[in-house]
Amino acid sequence: MSDDISLERIDVGEVTLNVATAGPADGKPILFLHGFPEFWYTWRHQLRYFAEQGWRAIAPDMRGYNLSDKPEAVEDYRVRHLIADIDGLASHYGTDRFALCAHDWGGACAWAYAMARPERLERLIIINAPHPATFSRELRENPDQAAASQYMRFFQTPEAETYLASDDCGKLWEFAFLGIHAKGHMDDDDRQAYLDAWRQPGAIAGGLNYYRASPLRPPAPDGSDMPAALDPENFRVRVPTLVIWGERDPALLTDNLNGLETLVDDLRILRLPKSTHWVTHEASDVINPRILRFLETGD
Repeated sequence: MSDDISLERIDVGEVTLNVATAGPADGKPILFLHGFPEFWYTWRHQLRYFAEQGWRAIAPDMRGYNLSDKPEAVEDYRVRHLIADIDGLASHYGTDRFALCAHDWGGACAWAYAMARPERLERLIIINAPHPATFSRELRENPDQAAASQYMRFFQTPEAETYLASDDCGKLWEFAFLGIHAKGHMDDDDRQAYLDAWRQPGAIAGGLNYYRASPLRPPAPDGSDMPAALDPENFRVRVPTLVIWGERDPALLTDNLNGLETLVDDLRILRLPKSTHWVTHEASDVINPRILRFLETGD
């Protein structure tokens, strides 16, 4: 690892996580949570940027990924365990309150954490990860979102792991990053870093277990197996929140933002019309100063 980012293994209670850190040990803490099929590396630009601004930047490999522990049971990827991992990580670094920035499945965990532990969060930053209540609504009421999410049903099957691991993980690269690699947002070194992470024993299964453990899934193509409606009052967020959304995300449509202000008490939204789902790779130069402003001023 480069001199400005360090890696260490941290026992957070139920599991041991591989964690990347940067910045002064006494800096204000900000935790970064990645989604599928990533690992701490997706936050490399944020780790360096916020370290330079004096923050203590912390980005784990989530359980199931890369060099972190990979429980085999699907049950071990339910939300209460993911909340416990965040609690354990924050406590390890001796912080009662911190900022939390998250993308994709990391964002799903962060929404849940904000509802369960609002007293621990100074600020919440969500990047292309729908609030569970709006996502449930869109899966039930928006045929376009239901169609865009059908891959989630495939990811819950035993065949998904074999398919994504085929061609020495080339199929997973195709699914996730082929497009932004072709556009120059990732280089060949980045590609190799991801292939190395996916080739860790159990890593693809670990990532897929987030989908398998989730009670929220799209309806079947014939309209059966409809997800249950969620009571918005049970999913209110009372932490100051910045949502950043790449509007060219083919999997998570911008309709997920509709009505979000009724669920989040203190909300601001940054829309990125030219970005896809992979905002951290495509637009770090835009989002980093915007996140910093939110952290420092609340604006």
